[in-house]
Amino acid sequence: MQKTRIEWVQNPDGSLGYTFNPLTGCLYGCTYCYARRIARRFGKTQEEQDFKPVFHPERLDDPARIKKPSTIFVCSMADLFGDWVPMGWIEDVLQACKMAPQHRYIFLTKNPERYREINVSLNYDPWPLDCLKGATSEGVFPPAIVDFVSFEPLLEEPMYILALFKNLKWIIVGGQSGPGAIKPKPEWVKTIISISRQYNIPLFLKDNLNWPEKIQEVPWGHT
Repeated sequence: MQKTRIEWVQNPDGSLGYTFNPLTGCLYGCTYCYARRIARRFGKTQEEQDFKPVFHPERLDDPARIKKPSTIFVCSMADLFGDWVPMGWIEDVLQACKMAPQHRYIFLTKNPERYREINVSLNYDPWPLDCLKGATSEGVFPPAIVDFVSFEPLLEEPMYILALFKNLKWIIVGGQSGPGAIKPKPEWVKTIISISRQYNIPLFLKDNLNWPEKIQEVPWGHT
């Protein structure tokens, strides 16, 4: 585990949170993927550099070694819930998080239907007590089985059903980074801001949007 400067992984006191990567690699092949660029540059093995899914069981004890209650982004360098990930790996990671209940865990996936599969297939509650299950989207709103949605990067006009927003605990919006980055249209961001205010949902606009108003709210402590 290592401390991270990802803005929305900060602790409530403003200190840096952590990333926890017992799994690395992903098969989606998104052209804008920052994690793939990092792996290509810093991967220690050819598998890591090629961004192939690799399980690292030796890292499972990492959350328990951090005593200070912290915000932890689980699998920032992978999609833990991709269809190619064995259920046993997912279960091991969730159990590692449950064994360190002092922390707040953030999960994020492009495949939120896997959350439903986990809830149905396991005969116990595998989730840590304090966690947020999110879905990442380029603009299309995900199913109503998630706690939050991350439009990161926001590349399309948001397609949404207002009723699905009512139970959300958080919305994150970010722009594309790197060479040839595409900036989202201001009216797309305004739409999301309007919906978040309508339903009193904490909203976090990443710095790379260069939005004139700084809005960086987190769900913990939000009223």
